Parts: sequence; structure tokens; C-alpha cells
Amino acid sequence: MYPCPQARTTAATTAPAAGIMRGPACDSSARPQRPVGSNDAGGEGNPQRAVDRTGWHDSEGVSRGTWQAPLQPGSGDVIMHPTRAGRNAGSGPANEDGGACMTLQWVRSLAFSFFMYAAMFGYAILFFPFAVFSREWAYRACNAWCSLVIRTARRMVGLKVEIRGDPPVGDVLIAAKHQSFFDIIVIFHSVRRAKFIMKRELLFAPVLGQYALRIGCIPVARGKRRDAIRKMKREVGRKGSDMGQLIIYPQGTRVAPGAWKPYKVGTGVLYEQLGKPCVPVATNVGLFWPKRKVLRRPGTAVVEFLDPIPPGLSVAEFMETLEERVEARSDALLDEAREAS
Repeated sequence: MYPCPQARTTAATTAPAAGIMRGPACDSSARPQRPVGSNDAGGEGNPQRAVDRTGWHDSEGVSRGTWQAPLQPGSGDVIMHPTRAGRNAGSGPANEDGGACMTLQWVRSLAFSFFMYAAMFGYAILFFPFAVFSREWAYRACNAWCSLVIRTARRMVGLKVEIRGDPPVGDVLIAAKHQSFFDIIVIFHSVRRAKFIMKRELLFAPVLGQYALRIGCIPVARGKRRDAIRKMKREVGRKGSDMGQLIIYPQGTRVAPGAWKPYKVGTGVLYEQLGKPCVPVATNVGLFWPKRKVLRRPGTAVVEFLDPIPPGLSVAEFMETLEERVEARSDALLDEAREAS
């Protein structure tokens, strides 16, 4: 289905069976580089630190100008790049053909959200007798639901998914950009044995919390940095050979496209403890599926697995490399989606 009746005549593509397109991996040598000043070992929230993004260029070499902004104390600091702040206030990638088309897209989005959560409860009940006794069946339930959501998003709201790069298959740490609930669904469905470092509050979410624990996700309390890091290290150590693909969101929360929040040092601590490669993941999903909003915009949401960061770096060096790669590539995907709209 498409955002409005007028758009039907322009569509000529068909989706793969699972509703996912796979694109070429990004050439790391072509990635835009950006100085990063937020990963010192002292942690985030230091009022004396400043982020210097002088000479920020996009993938076409267009200068984004010079900008310096001091961070304010606290973990809630969000910095918006000036050239993106104005654009984020716009309508995004959807081509709005009058109020009728927008209203229709809202209705479709609402129906899709209702279907998605109803299906979550239905699948949870259907698979529950098997998932109680088998973690493998818990994974099957979660993957079946994720596949359904991805396929239904394409048909109901015109939101396609493209996976770029090579999703890892062995024991590895995945550090991903987090923009919306949809990137969780896509990443989980892309790898074989996903486990998330998740906020503790999700344990009390019906269905979601119970299945998350069943597949081995690790809950941590936000706002208690030392306790959270200590628990992560302890729980990851207990997993041992059953690590799989351990997924962490370095910024600790969803961050809107074009906005910036500091990267938390806990990701670097896990990287150092595990001694495994870390696969950064960039995305532009939040442009089409904004957090805390009903409207889903049509377009192609990209999740890109970047080149692994090998083990052995210091925590500070790792954090700087991780942020530079994820932020630069996510910004490039954001520009790509806007130019295609």
C-alpha cells in the first residue's frame, strides 16, 4: 500500500519475500570524517568539555561549516547540528499530497501500530508453551514476529527495509545507533543469536520483558553508572560461551536523526572485557519511524553493519573510533534519504 491514491501509478518495484532489501556495504575509505571530542575517559556530562565539529563534510564533500558547543552537565544533553536542526522541523521524506493523503497515512500508521502490538500478544501466547521449555523456541517466536512487522510495514505504510554490510554470525559485540523501536526489530531479525543490553524498566513490559529475559538479554538500571557497568561485566562474564551477538546502544537511549548525545563509556568497558571485535551499526530509521509518534513515513529505512573494530584498542581510542564511524555514517544515510525524497 502507498501513502495516497495518487502515488500508486509511480510504484514499480517488488519486495523480496521477507520484505528486506540488501544493499552494498559502504566503502570505509569514502566515509566522511568528523573530529570527535566526546569520548574522553572522564565520561559524559563534563561542563568543561566541548565538541568541536570543525570542517564537517558530507559524503559529497560539501562543507557543513564550523560549530562549537559546550556540553551542559547531565546525561540529557542533546546537540543538534545547525544545518540539520531546521530540516528536522520539516515534513521528512514523505511526499505529502495535501491534507487527505496525510490523513490517510495517519490512519494507516495507527492501524499498523494496532496490528503490530496485537500480533505481539498473539505470537507470545501461541509460542509460550514451547518458549518456556526451550530458548530456541523463544528465538523463533521473536524472529517470526519481527519478520511479520517488517513485511507488514512495507504493505501498510510503505516503509521498506534495506540491510547493508555483513551481519555478524559469531560471538561479537554490536554497538548500534538507536533512533526508534524499529531499528531494534531490524537488527534482531538480521543476526542469529541476538541479546540486548536493555534498560531495566523493560522487564515490566508485558510480553516484551518476559521474552527478553528468556533469550538472555541483560537488564541494567539507568542513572546508576557504576552499578550498571559492574552488573554488565558480571552478567556478560556469566554468559561465557553463550554470548552470541551482544547488542548495546552506546548513547543509552533513542536519539532523533541529526541530534547528538554523548557516548557512554560502558560500551568501551565491555569491549575491553570481552576481547572480541565490535561491529558498529549506523541507521536512518528514525527519519521514517520517529520515537513517541504514531505517524510512520513511507520510504527506505537503512540499517548498515560497518567494518568491525578489532579487539585490543584502549577504551578511549575505541570510543573515539566507534563514535566517529557510527555518527558519520548515520549522517550520510540521513542525507541520502533526504536527497531521495
